[in-house]
Amino acid sequence: MQFQMISTHRLGKTLLFALGMLFFMFCGSQAWAKICSEDDWCWENPLPQGNLLTGVWGAGVNDVYAVGWSSTIIHYDGSSWESMDPGVAAAFRDVWGSSANDIFAVGYGGVITHYNGSTWTPMDSGYDEFLAGVWGSGSNNVYAVGWANTILHYDGNAWSRVNLVIPDIRGLLDVWGQEGGGNVYVVGTDGTILHCNGTECELMTSGTTETLRSVWISDDGDVYAVGDHDTILHLAGTGWEPMDSGTTGVSFEHVWGNNAGDVYVAGTGGTLLHNSGSGWSSVPTGAARGLNSVWGSSANDVFAVGSVGTIVHYDGIGWDAISSGVTEDLKGTWSSDNDVFAVGLNGTIIHHNGSTWTSMNPGVSTGLNDVWGSSANDVFAVGDGGTILHYNGTFWTGMNSGSSMGLRGLWGSSPNDVFAVRVGIMIISQVCGAAAQMMSLQ
Repeated sequence: MQFQMISTHRLGKTLLFALGMLFFMFCGSQAWAKICSEDDWCWENPLPQGNLLTGVWGAGVNDVYAVGWSSTIIHYDGSSWESMDPGVAAAFRDVWGSSANDIFAVGYGGVITHYNGSTWTPMDSGYDEFLAGVWGSGSNNVYAVGWANTILHYDGNAWSRVNLVIPDIRGLLDVWGQEGGGNVYVVGTDGTILHCNGTECELMTSGTTETLRSVWISDDGDVYAVGDHDTILHLAGTGWEPMDSGTTGVSFEHVWGNNAGDVYVAGTGGTLLHNSGSGWSSVPTGAARGLNSVWGSSANDVFAVGSVGTIVHYDGIGWDAISSGVTEDLKGTWSSDNDVFAVGLNGTIIHHNGSTWTSMNPGVSTGLNDVWGSSANDVFAVGDGGTILHYNGTFWTGMNSGSSMGLRGLWGSSPNDVFAVRVGIMIISQVCGAAAQMMSLQ
C-alpha cells in the first residue's frame, strides 16, 4: 500500500510533519478512483485527495471540475472524482468554462491551461505573475485577472493584455460579468472594484480599503463583492453599500449565486453563508476547514470546495461531505505487518487493519507527535505536555512521563527499551507501566 505525504521520525533528527494521511472511509455510496502522483504516491486520506482546492465550476450536475495546488485538477462525473492531467505543473487558483469542451484554469506563474473535452493544453498567456480569476461570456471572450493591475483577454485565438489606466499598482483577484461581456466587474486589493464595458475599465468607489477577493453578478444585474474582515458589498443603484454578514473575523473567499435570490458566500473556518433575498444566514455544511469556492448547476445542486481537499455538496435537502477522512494534521506513523497507526493534532489516532482505517479514542485531546510499537499490542504515542500513551491491543492508557514539556520523537528496541525525546531531554521507559526515567542529553 502506498501512502501520500508520510514522514517518519528518527531519533535525534528533526521531526518532519505530514499533512493529511492515511484514513480510508467511504462516504455514503461514494467510491473513489485512486488519485496518485506521477511517481505513484497515492492519496488515502483524505479522499478523494487532500491538496488545497481553490476553484470549482461545472458544465452540469454530472460534469464538475475542481482545481487547486500541486497541479490539482479533479473531475466529478456524478458518481466519483478522478484526477486529470493539467498538462502543466502549477498551483491553480480558478476555473471557468463556456461549455464542457471549453474550460480554462489559471494560477501562479501566469499559467493558463485549456480543456477541449479530452485533454488539457497549456496556453501562452504572455504573463508570468499570479493569475487569480477567470471568467468569460463565451469561448471567444474570456478574461483572466491577476497581480500588478493585470487583466488578460482571450478573443478565441490569443491572449492579450488589457490596458488599464488606474493611479497605482493593485492585485486583481476575481472577475465576473453578464452574458454578452459588456458588463464586467473586477475586484482586488485595497478595496479595488473596476467596471468594464467591453472597451474600457473604470475604477469605482467601493467605500472600503479591505481586500476584495470575489465578485458575482446575476443575470438581472444584482452585484455582490466579498473580501476580508467580514466584508460583503452590494451594488445598489450606482453605489456600493456594505451588508451585515453576521460573522466576526471571517475572510470571504468567494461569492456565487444561482440567481439574485439564491446567493452563497464561502470563507475561512468552513464558513458558508446564504442569502435568499432577506439577508445573510449561516449554512451548516459540517466543513471544519476554510471554503474557497462555491458553484452549482441549480438551486438543488451546489458544491463548495476548500482546504485539505474539502468538498461539500447540497442536494436541495441538506449539505453532505463528499470528501472523507481525518482533516487534522498528522505527524507520525508506525506499522507492523497489516497494522498501521498514525497520530496527530488534538489527540488524533487512526488505525489501519489491512483493509480499512478507523479512528481510535486515546482519552486525551493534546497534540500527538510520534508513534512507535514493538508489536500491534504494544504501541506508544508521545505528544505535547509530556504526554505518553500506551496501547495494549485493546485500549489506550496514559503513562507518567515525569515531564511537562512536549515530546517530539519516539523509538525503541524492545518493549522494555523505549526512548522518547525532546530537545535536550530523553526519557527511558524501562518496562511497560513502570515509572519513566529522565536523562539529559546536554
